[in-house]
Amino acid sequence: MSRLLLENWRNISKELGFEIEAPFELLMQDGSKFEAPFLVKGFGGPQGMIIVTDYGTIQPRRKELIALGYGYSTLSEPKNEASYSVEGCIRMLSDWGWRGDPDSAPDWILPKEDLD
Repeated sequence: MSRLLLENWRNISKELGFEIEAPFELLMQDGSKFEAPFLVKGFGGPQGMIIVTDYGTIQPRRKELIALGYGYSTLSEPKNEASYSVEGCIRMLSDWGWRGDPDSAPDWILPKEDLD
């Protein structure tokens, strides 16, 4: 993963007011360690959304990660610093869904009917 993808998500998380954990490490049930570039907290699965750039890193652990409450997404590396937009990230995060405390849901989340 490039520094640019993580930097873009750090900027977006600050602008929109959500947390990411980078790098993200998880001790699996068999004692091995799963590592991902970062986790978007509060979205996707109940435990957050794991972000990778290569599906092959998720694929062997996919069912176990889902059972543990994580969602996952494979994102492309950005072409340049201007290749992401706040509006695009809002749509993506809204599509993943807020899984945090309902009383602290961000007010910028779009309703499902606006995502079609």
